Amino acid sequence: MTQHILPDMVAGFLAAHPQVQLEMTLVNRRVDLVAEGIDVALRVRELGDEDPLLVTKRLRQAQTLLVASPELVRGRRIESLDDLRQLPMLGALEADRLVHERILDPQGTPHDLVMEARLGIDDFIVRKASAIMGLGFTVLPMMYCEEELASGRLVQLLPAWSLPGGWLQAVYPHRRGVSPAIRAWIDYLEEGFKSCGDRYL
Repeated sequence: MTQHILPDMVAGFLAAHPQVQLEMTLVNRRVDLVAEGIDVALRVRELGDEDPLLVTKRLRQAQTLLVASPELVRGRRIESLDDLRQLPMLGALEADRLVHERILDPQGTPHDLVMEARLGIDDFIVRKASAIMGLGFTVLPMMYCEEELASGRLVQLLPAWSLPGGWLQAVYPHRRGVSPAIRAWIDYLEEGFKSCGDRYL
């Protein structure tokens, strides 16, 4: 998302609102909007993973996939979670220093995949680059790997399985009033993601 849609949205918003100043920080971690003085955060969250202390506006559904380089899986049969466990993993670490992913089998039954990580990192771009180099498999939002899947630099693993769906959200603190600039930015994001088509689902 950040390398495809967001740059054009930022430029378009600033062009449409010449009096507005926009300061942005790109991080792949949970942030405390109030403590860190952030007006609006964009994030991908599963349904139900929403902070009741924040106002949440859902922008787009965000599909996530298991992916790896063709070289990593060449000659291997990847048909189950046990097969996945034979591969190195790249992912975000939880408090126990392990990667936790919930994956739904073809019948919709959830299974938990818990593994040590060869590379433990939140950042999607670094994980994608490492996966392309054949260093391990990972979970990426479709919007981060669509071009690589189309070109064959990455392949989807367990395509009959799925990961719980999430949403790209804009969230902001509850306040008595939102400034006109912030309201304009939220409205611009909502309209922009609504009109960007299905390519980034």
